[in-house]
Amino acid sequence: MVQHGLRCIAFCKTRKLCELVLCYTYPKGALGLLVNIKMDRRRIESDFFNGSICGIAATNALELGIDVGHIDATLHLGFPGSIASLWQQAGRSGRREKTSLAIYVAFEGPLDQYFMKFPHKLFRGPIECCHVDPNNEQVLQQHLLCAALEHPLSLLHDEKYFGPGLESAIMRLKSKGCLSTDLSRDAAARIWTYIGHEVYEGAVYMNQGKTYLVKHLDLSSKIAWCQQADVNYYTKTRDSTDIHAYPASITNDQFQRTSAQRHICKVTTTWFGFRRIWRRSNQVFDTVELSLPDYSYESQAFGFVPQSVKTAVESSQYCFHGGLHAAGHALLNVVPL
Repeated sequence: MVQHGLRCIAFCKTRKLCELVLCYTYPKGALGLLVNIKMDRRRIESDFFNGSICGIAATNALELGIDVGHIDATLHLGFPGSIASLWQQAGRSGRREKTSLAIYVAFEGPLDQYFMKFPHKLFRGPIECCHVDPNNEQVLQQHLLCAALEHPLSLLHDEKYFGPGLESAIMRLKSKGCLSTDLSRDAAARIWTYIGHEVYEGAVYMNQGKTYLVKHLDLSSKIAWCQQADVNYYTKTRDSTDIHAYPASITNDQFQRTSAQRHICKVTTTWFGFRRIWRRSNQVFDTVELSLPDYSYESQAFGFVPQSVKTAVESSQYCFHGGLHAAGHALLNVVPL
């Protein structure tokens, strides 16, 4: 599309997918956008608005609230998680009463394949309602990190937007090293958010179409040493997540007729290795062990597991926790429907 002069946005579900799109298309003249660094993002948005570049790869950060001028086409790489997001992304093109094109590229996941089999569920399905618990501090912390990247936070001015939990959430983020009043530490705080996902010794870190090998990671100073390297593969971590539910202390009269319970829980992610994957074929050609500190946070969980089911599974000598893990994956794909 770029080669034919069409102005387009490729919406990607993850930052890494943005980088891969840029790597695949850059030799052919396309340009990419990463929406994680404010200065780069504003510059590329400006170039796209004035027509200096025709194509950008973006996460859903360009889904709302930004006017980048007329767009001829949108490319949607994988289902974004909700029908509302898909239509919102598609609505970026075709403004100012001009014709446009939206292309949805389905991946191999069950949700993408479901919509390929039943396209009417996608095109005629209702727009979902958004349900967010503003009192969930983990949700609040994620919003605060995004807000702080755009503009320094202020207890005086921002409490009306984020609520009375703002101060405690900021203090917790500062204790984790994710927020700082020292601007010179911003880069280190930002690296901390990538540790375990993109930055670890042996990882291929991609930025603006260039690839770097992570040679050393100092967890105490939150600094990673990288060396630019022209490699034809990327890396992906192997991890497991454990959810420990504390005894139920949250009750609601509305649910007295069911054994379902809502718990405060501790979520812990453990990274135990990573894979090296060929960029062109997406085939794994090597696996490497990895040792990183666990990442934990508290959240809320909703559970419904009758004791009779657990007893029946274990008496048949099946793995109960493995079954729960599989059921969790199934639910994640069913919930958006």
